Amino acid sequence: MNERLLDVRELSVRFGGLTAVDAVSCTLDAGELVGIIGPNGAGKTTFFNAISGVIAPTAGRLLVGGDDLTGRAPQHFAAHGIARTFQTPRVFADMRVDDNVRFGMQFAGRHRSGPAGLRSVEEILSMLGLEALASQRAGDITPSQQRLLEIGMALGTRPKVLLLDEVAAGLTEAEVDARRAASGACAMNGN
Repeated sequence: MNERLLDVRELSVRFGGLTAVDAVSCTLDAGELVGIIGPNGAGKTTFFNAISGVIAPTAGRLLVGGDDLTGRAPQHFAAHGIARTFQTPRVFADMRVDDNVRFGMQFAGRHRSGPAGLRSVEEILSMLGLEALASQRAGDITPSQQRLLEIGMALGTRPKVLLLDEVAAGLTEAEVDARRAASGACAMNGN
């Protein structure tokens, strides 16, 4: 039997009179790959924000590894092994590429071990095809490379659950194909 990583029960998010997420329930077990698809404005990013602690749900419950984290801040979700990326890459522009990944490892991943091949900054950068950029400022690399770097930062936390929010948004078809080849199959919200 697989370990239950995430249990979402009747989750709703409302902004005033607008219901962005309406009573969504789902579970995620270890080893599952799940995609969330829908048109722009369907509430995918709001759902990601709620299940990662960025916003508190209006109703429902969020259980991570059996612990109720409903309404808790993002750092509690990170401590329980939930990592995420955003629609627009969020990297530390003034820091080196390798230091961005190192930050992820030191921030939330210091108490967990990662899978074989992803235990060091160098292994993560190599898997993403960014090893040659390790000493460059993150703000000086291309937007598609910043997207990969953000994934590397998330992987550095050694997550149990990795949420990728529109990881291919704004990229050309050739860039999407190159990223898919560099990072392997991944679930992408929206694209």
